[in-house]
Amino acid sequence: KDTATVSEGVAYGMLIALFAGDWETFNGLWVYNSIMRQEGAHKLMPWLLVGFYNPDKATSATDADLDIATALILAYQKTGFKPYLDSALVIGNLIWTHEIDPTTLLVWPANDRIFWDPSKSAWNPSYFSPVAFRLLAQYDPYHPWLDALDANYNWLQAVQNDNTGLFCDWAYPNGTC
Repeated sequence: KDTATVSEGVAYGMLIALFAGDWETFNGLWVYNSIMRQEGAHKLMPWLLVGFYNPDKATSATDADLDIATALILAYQKTGFKPYLDSALVIGNLIWTHEIDPTTLLVWPANDRIFWDPSKSAWNPSYFSPVAFRLLAQYDPYHPWLDALDANYNWLQAVQNDNTGLFCDWAYPNGTC
């Protein structure tokens, strides 16, 4: 049977290992992510790898990239080990450059060019990570993460159902579902 790895799984594994204090697993996943980022478009980890090393999709998954940056910043805060922070800031810069819409500051689901035309693609609210934006804002003076945080919160309000309070699965940047 084929095996596969998804970047979200690596991100979740890093967060779980961090909170469990399992530094061997955390560091192993960090190294794996660092190596696999070289295989992806724009040096972000491909969201899908077949057999652990072969990218099936070169595009990233923004939620994974944000979770990995979060795990690395939290690891830095816990240990003071600067390479964690340096890696998180590299990923943060790539997220800003390739996964944040420069006009609206909304989070794209991936670094695939299909998302660069808001009239043709819908975005998913679950890709927005307020904690990642707040953590990146603490350490990255080069990007207005808090402005993007506000823009994404405003967008979430626009795509929230007034009756149920639920959000659309996928919605357009103009707030329509």
